[in-house]
Amino acid sequence: MKVILLNNNNNFTRTQGLAALFCLVALWVAVLAMAAPAKAQVRDFTSYLSLNDDQDIYSLGGHMYVTRDPGKPLNFENYKIFIDRHMAGHHGNAVEDDILNLGAQDEPYWIILAAENKSWTDRWVLSFGEHMDGQAGLIKDLFIYDNTSQKTYVNTIKSGSNPYIKTNMLNGHALNLEIQRGQKALIFLYIVPEAGFPLTLAPHLMTEQAYADKMFNIFSPGLMLNLFFMMMIGFFLAAVLFRRM
Repeated sequence: MKVILLNNNNNFTRTQGLAALFCLVALWVAVLAMAAPAKAQVRDFTSYLSLNDDQDIYSLGGHMYVTRDPGKPLNFENYKIFIDRHMAGHHGNAVEDDILNLGAQDEPYWIILAAENKSWTDRWVLSFGEHMDGQAGLIKDLFIYDNTSQKTYVNTIKSGSNPYIKTNMLNGHALNLEIQRGQKALIFLYIVPEAGFPLTLAPHLMTEQAYADKMFNIFSPGLMLNLFFMMMIGFFLAAVLFRRM
């Protein structure tokens, strides 16, 4: 038995195929929206983000302060001035959205994240997000430092390597952080976007367990979207093969 796709009004036309594909895509977007986490968060815009046992994932919108300063290179003197100003209450611009837009120019951004760990978890993950979260673009230079513990997590300025291929970056977009129970952390980020394409980040702080659950969950929106596209490619390949029979 042959299945033939004919280009006429009484059969499956190209227009009908595109319409069917559009309906499938719209249905899949609705499925992804329902599959996405529905945790509501109240933005308090306090100085310190409070980490508690009753929440595993925190959107950092409203808890990060950003200063765009193309005129100052990263050195100890400028860093100390920046930290002292922050501690004195002269913060940068508060990030009021889940998406952090750093533009398309290779100009540095000085970012502060202050967190207080009131949970029983010491090990956390700082994630810049995935494409499904709104992350796009590349980072040219990255420096991440905890002013409280005086620990450097990433320094591509000194090493000259790209943060997206460093061994201590998880899947190219996340980083392990250690914040001791009952302690505060003042995380400093120095980010220079790769020029030419807008850099957008979807920063989150989450427990290691929550990050692992997200990455290895077969029902996560990212994996489901990949599976959907693989199925659509298979569908059209099968249609072409049947048409040639």
